[in-house]
Amino acid sequence: MVERFKDICSVEELDRLFEFTEDRPIILFKHSNACGTSAYIQEKLSGLDAVIHRVIVQRHRDVSDEIARRTQTIHHTPQVIILRSNKLIYSASHYSISSDDIAAHLGTDRGTDEQDIFNTKSDNLTI
Repeated sequence: MVERFKDICSVEELDRLFEFTEDRPIILFKHSNACGTSAYIQEKLSGLDAVIHRVIVQRHRDVSDEIARRTQTIHHTPQVIILRSNKLIYSASHYSISSDDIAAHLGTDRGTDEQDIFNTKSDNLTI
């Protein structure tokens, strides 16, 4: 069974994710543990057949800020961003986040596989 949410805890992990957008899309989810709306959206996202890379903003605001800088988006929580080839292909926040829209942007490619990114022999990152 695929673990649905993979927490991104450092800018180095984010760097590694961005490298893999050349091959397939990545889904980034900025989540706030203190927000009921964010909890609701997380529940909706858990039904997707895709790996979702989550940043818990209370713990890793630096990663959240780096995502905003690289994608040239305004920070929101909850917020979903999909990247392919290092380009923003989807961004939505709060109740504009749509599982159907996310699935449509992914097509048949269901996002990154944790083993591809974090378990390669040359990679020292661990989650």
